[in-house]
Amino acid sequence: MALGLLQQATSAGVRVPEDLALVGYDDIDVAAAAAVPLTSVRQPRAELGRTAAKLLLDEADNAMHVHEQVVFEPELVARRSTQQVVGSPPQGQKLPGSDADGRSTTGGLEVSQGHAHAQHVTGQAHPRP
Repeated sequence: MALGLLQQATSAGVRVPEDLALVGYDDIDVAAAAAVPLTSVRQPRAELGRTAAKLLLDEADNAMHVHEQVVFEPELVARRSTQQVVGSPPQGQKLPGSDADGRSTTGGLEVSQGHAHAQHVTGQAHPRP
């Protein structure tokens, strides 16, 4: 979707990232090869698949399976479709609402030094009937 918008925007004379910043999701291979390389969020697909299979097999084999909500750490892959916002602190400077490492102190998804971070959350045991 983001690549289609990128193509339409550049065809209409919109300058990316000067007039419009774009970020895609899943970091497909063609994102880096676009006319303006697309910034994207990359998910750990192999780890996600392994974890899903492990949880599915455990639920099938284990009457006391513990249901979990697993949150994977995505990675922000910065490319030319985005740029630093005018007035934002330079790389390495602390942002308001962040800790000494530049990470958000508000919880949830955090972005620091070009990488997004998420928290891992686990659930409670739910015995099967």
